[in-house]
Amino acid sequence: MENEPTNSNRRTSSTDTRASADTEDVENTRCNFRTRGYLPIENYGIVGNLRTVALCGTDGSVDFMCYPKFDSPSVFCRLLDKDKTGHFSIMPKIHTSNKQQYFPNSNILCTRFLSEEGASQITDYMHIPEKDQHQYSKPLLPWLIRHVEVIRGEVTFRVECFPAFNYARDEHTTEIVDRKKRLLNNMVYTVDERPSFISPKKVVFRSPTLSMDLRWVVKCGESECPIFDFWIEDASDVGMKGPGVYTDITLKETQEIIFIFRELPPEVSECTAGQVPLPMARLDPPLTLDLLDALFRQTANYWHTWISQSTYRGRWREIVYRSALALKLLTYEPTGAVIASPTFGLPEDGYSHPIILSSNDASKQLYIFLFHILGRWLPRYRRKPKLGLPLRVGPRLCFHSLCVHAIGTD
Repeated sequence: MENEPTNSNRRTSSTDTRASADTEDVENTRCNFRTRGYLPIENYGIVGNLRTVALCGTDGSVDFMCYPKFDSPSVFCRLLDKDKTGHFSIMPKIHTSNKQQYFPNSNILCTRFLSEEGASQITDYMHIPEKDQHQYSKPLLPWLIRHVEVIRGEVTFRVECFPAFNYARDEHTTEIVDRKKRLLNNMVYTVDERPSFISPKKVVFRSPTLSMDLRWVVKCGESECPIFDFWIEDASDVGMKGPGVYTDITLKETQEIIFIFRELPPEVSECTAGQVPLPMARLDPPLTLDLLDALFRQTANYWHTWISQSTYRGRWREIVYRSALALKLLTYEPTGAVIASPTFGLPEDGYSHPIILSSNDASKQLYIFLFHILGRWLPRYRRKPKLGLPLRVGPRLCFHSLCVHAIGTD
């Protein structure tokens, strides 16, 4: 697909949409206005897969993500530079209020938008397989998944994906290519017959250090499937090292679109003659609605199972659980280490890049954090004037024995 022939629909910044969202009849309660192009840090939620995280703003924009690990170079970093460090934005063109919250007992983030025309929501998460799941046939898929759905009425979204690789230092190319047809042999996940549209194209971003692609699946709902095209836009005028893509999508009630942003998998060799080997089927399964439903279910079950180990039933349980889930999200699962900060370069951080703490340091940090969270009422709950319990350190991160009782971690 070629670039759009005119520049009349060039991407607009979030600050330009403030006036379009204001109406005379409906009070505007939006919390996603950008000051000089930036959202307040408290207007971000965080999602991750225990390898890396992404920060999702209340305006539907992913403004920070290092990929594929916490200490990898950034792909999106609009937290630090609104022009040239990349973002992945999905935002209704008109809305009068918005709210961001997590699904109960999970790290799956939901951002909702309301207007007179309709209500919509964006669900963001990264896949994590269930703990007892067979890791060979159904491994972790390091994908950023963004699920857009309209709950009521009709909503038009502006979608923009402008990555900036290696801290916005690497040049990259952008092309819209046809997805290769795959035979559905060695299927790990089933295929259903719900009315849906699997895009025959995908957007491919290639840089010297990392190549990623953007794919999407449309759930038609009760109406005809919305058909749309992405347009390539050169963003060199604002300092970006390569082009991005954008489009406008209008969805009606019951319609959904799921976007998948991931590292480009290796090509299947020609000697397979159209047969997809099992390793490729595991790491690059054919894109279906059943697959995406399974990934969401596995991720939700993982978080529910983990937090259900808690034995704490006291006051402020929801706050304690949310704090524990946030700490778990900042854990690098392969080693058990905890990062001191998922971001870098912010005044709140004091770090030039993400810092991974040793197990001993991490245990101390977790203890200090939980002491401040629980210290006001936990001594009274235990009826002890002092906590005075030993700090246990082992090959895994171990918390204060009292904190283990409070939040129950593994």
